[in-house]
Amino acid sequence: MIEIVSVSDLAGALGKGSDWDAVVLVAPRLGELQLPALAEPIAALRAIDAGLDDTTQLLPAAGLAGGRLILAPTGPLDRDRDDVRRFATAARQGLFRARDAGAQRPLLVVAQIP
Repeated sequence: MIEIVSVSDLAGALGKGSDWDAVVLVAPRLGELQLPALAEPIAALRAIDAGLDDTTQLLPAAGLAGGRLILAPTGPLDRDRDDVRRFATAARQGLFRARDAGAQRPLLVVAQIP
């Protein structure tokens, strides 16, 4: 059974000592993210992977909950056929990747909602 919990303190939930064992980030443009705790691992990956905004990826992130960050980009949202389903698809892919990596309590972070 899946339990959904709302988190009011994102900074505390992202930290290494929290109850979460992975962080799944869903956003359209990962390079424009305004979350300082996630900036360093994303910048490190962007330096070696130009396709950062195109595919779901798992990367180590020692300072985050569970020590792993899953990036699940939605892709573009400015076309006439884009809607909330882009976020649902990206979240599903990110959570499946977290599960495949062994996470049992992933923290889902959704950012840059237009």
